[in-house]
Amino acid sequence: VDLPAGGGAASIVTASDLILTAAVCTPPAHGEVAIAGVSTASGEALDLVLANPYTNDAVVEIRTVSEAGVDSASELESVLIPARSVVVVDLAQILPLRNRLSIEIVPARGVVHAAAVQSSGNERMVVEAVEPGERWLLPIPGTGIPPIVTIFPTQGLDVDYTVDAFGESGLTESVSTGTIAADQHFVLDTSQLPEGTSAIRVTTTGASVVSSIIEGETLRAGTPGASTSAAEWLVPGSAGPGGTLRIANTSGLDAQVVVRSLAGDSEQTVTIPAGGTSALPVAGIGPGYRIVSDSDVFVAWSVSSDAGFGLAVGRPVLTAGE
Repeated sequence: VDLPAGGGAASIVTASDLILTAAVCTPPAHGEVAIAGVSTASGEALDLVLANPYTNDAVVEIRTVSEAGVDSASELESVLIPARSVVVVDLAQILPLRNRLSIEIVPARGVVHAAAVQSSGNERMVVEAVEPGERWLLPIPGTGIPPIVTIFPTQGLDVDYTVDAFGESGLTESVSTGTIAADQHFVLDTSQLPEGTSAIRVTTTGASVVSSIIEGETLRAGTPGASTSAAEWLVPGSAGPGGTLRIANTSGLDAQVVVRSLAGDSEQTVTIPAGGTSALPVAGIGPGYRIVSDSDVFVAWSVSSDAGFGLAVGRPVLTAGE
């Protein structure tokens, strides 16, 4: 999908009587990308999907970290993805029984798009690889299952982290702080977040990738965080079954947020206090929504049905220089 730089977005919702998943399409990255906090625990299948839609072959090295520290396998040292092809790496077979597994994809040649597909029975989720950064915003949806938030530093150095929470009581700063040792990742205990928390901000002193993942007996859903807040967002796909927009006001001022259907047939306005959040149900099947605010916000979205739950972040629309 070729779209104007900064002005378009794409996402995928897969829905059937048995499966419901959501994923946002990420733009190509010419450097390393990473995925945090997936699993090959007993009963979990985990495929790393490497797609090369370009005319030249690509070669990547796959580095992994689990609760045991740095993992290694000869099959991951140099993986060839031929031009215009997809390669699927079965990580559940190569690195089995990892409760949490974080993955770094380092290109030696060419560009690939990467995602992890984790499944158990009829439950399935997709977690996209994203470029590392030092600031992440993530949804904490109230499904009754505390999300698994994994912070994965990618530079091989000790990294300090700070977690701030947004929710019913506004912004609560520094709800968790600490240091992650080199070549480790950290799993946040989200059950200890302030009551009513709907989103968090994770700041690290070095490059990292952070994910929010929900794993229950009948649920699989996950998403990487968004690396920035913005005054305008696109959320294609969010108007699927049981669609909900999840908006957090990351600014220090009250925000007036206008939600417009991309089909052009509806509009609603909501005021969100500084540090607060709002969950807006969006009904029906449609192309999604454009969210415009008078101050910076963070937008995620979810879809839900008897078949499962899907979770994704929106795509910020940034002006030149942002």
